[in-house]
Amino acid sequence: MATPQEAAQWLRDHVRGTLRADSRRVRPGDGFVAWPGQRSDGRGYVGAALASGAAACLVEADGVDAFGFDDPRIAALPGLKAAAGAVADAFFGQPGAALDIVATTGTNGKTSTAWWVAQALAALGGRCGLIGTLGVGEPPSADGGAGALPLEPTGLTTPDPVTLHATLRRFVDAGFTACAIEASSIGVVEHRLEALPIGVALFTNFTQDHLDVHGSMDAYWAAKRRLFAWPGLRAAVLNVDDPAIAALHDELAASPLDLWPYAVGRDARLRARGVRYVEGALAFELVETP
Repeated sequence: MATPQEAAQWLRDHVRGTLRADSRRVRPGDGFVAWPGQRSDGRGYVGAALASGAAACLVEADGVDAFGFDDPRIAALPGLKAAAGAVADAFFGQPGAALDIVATTGTNGKTSTAWWVAQALAALGGRCGLIGTLGVGEPPSADGGAGALPLEPTGLTTPDPVTLHATLRRFVDAGFTACAIEASSIGVVEHRLEALPIGVALFTNFTQDHLDVHGSMDAYWAAKRRLFAWPGLRAAVLNVDDPAIAALHDELAASPLDLWPYAVGRDARLRARGVRYVEGALAFELVETP
């Protein structure tokens, strides 16, 4: 097996249920996808997945001989961690292509911003799913109405690519037209967002964080920066009150992206004026300057 497409077809030929990257969630007929992680190797849980009724297990090919697998229900693909997004996208029928996807990144504010984006898009008349720290599903509407798909926790800001594309499939099947997702820097470098057709990327701010993962501020910035060179990206929404993001805006000025700089303390294409608290809410006037 050499390509994500071949792997996806093999899984479709064998799996009657859905795909899982967590062996504890496997049900009879499901497929299990396993690769080495930072803390443990998912291939060590293949036996548990099969015992739970997994119909097929796709595993990382590098080093697979050490596990002694000898079962026709197990297949291997090189570079699976990076390819899992493409495998899941193909298995689930490219659900992301049917959604307008807005990805929010930044050191702080991702959760609130993604929530507001989901509510704002839903207020325009469609249905928008949410993927982030608070879970995956449909948030309540701005007027408090409950979503039809209650939020389910994943334990991660950006879930693994198998869960991600399975969630997008659920959104499309439920009639959603958009998705707001938190795109963490860790999610970017761990390939959790692979094969996700992001149309709009939003950057809230950039301050020190996650140095235990990235090792340096330069590496942390590079992870954030990758989102703004995403294949197929059409627009960028940038907080130019932040000096680092303002510099990124200037860097992207010559790109084909539709740039939407926003600010409170300076002139920008979008500016919030009169920011204030009103009856437990945040209110402001949004001014667009062509």
